[in-house]
Amino acid sequence: MTVSRLQMEQGTQPGFILVYDGTGYTFSHVLRNPLSLVKNYIQFGENASSIRVTEIHFINSSSIVKKMINLLKPLLDKDLMKMMTIHTSAEAFFKNIPPTRVPEDYGGTAQTMAELHKENVDQMKKARLEMLGQEKLCGNDIKKEATKKKSEKKIETSFRHLELD
Repeated sequence: MTVSRLQMEQGTQPGFILVYDGTGYTFSHVLRNPLSLVKNYIQFGENASSIRVTEIHFINSSSIVKKMINLLKPLLDKDLMKMMTIHTSAEAFFKNIPPTRVPEDYGGTAQTMAELHKENVDQMKKARLEMLGQEKLCGNDIKKEATKKKSEKKIETSFRHLELD
């Protein structure tokens, strides 16, 4: 919803930089998510997401994150692999992204994550009515599917009672 709000307010962006924090990530996290779920998540990001991702950074990464990426390599597109960077230290991360764009919690000079979260929640509350209006403009595929099934059933029923001379 945040991405939808940003697109309504600012228009389409040339690209997003995704940052994943690997702090506390263990092998049990890898085992909890079935490979099919991870594959679907990746395919959504590549094919169905409304944003264009230009870079993906994994920060505070342990060897587990590196092993997970290596495990997923067969499922990942080569272009996607080129976008990924794994950082074990903040210094390496700041070579790619200026500290002014990184939250204070991660060694940058931008607002803290708590402040950014509060600001986002406030903006989402302000945009609530507009987003609800946008939702009404979108088609409801579930209703369309139900109508389609009813019409197919009517046709099927009418052919059952058809008598040929």
